[in-house]
Amino acid sequence: MSCQDADPKGNIELTDLRKTLFSAGSPGDAYLNKTQLNGAMYQRVNLNGREVFLPKPFVFTMTSTENTEYSCSLVFEL
Repeated sequence: MSCQDADPKGNIELTDLRKTLFSAGSPGDAYLNKTQLNGAMYQRVNLNGREVFLPKPFVFTMTSTENTEYSCSLVFEL
């Protein structure tokens, strides 16, 4: 299985979190801030005339390394 970033610009926040966690030089450097209820991880959406903040989707594709006919898109919301 091969997993690829389908939207590098849109997934930048998640990529930064992954780098902080797995590229840290020490355990103290691997610290992640608590997720805020608004900001970069959320997007503003008009829903039935009301403005709400929803988690931003992060999109990836998975493809079989044995048979490239088989692939799928994955959407994660934190």
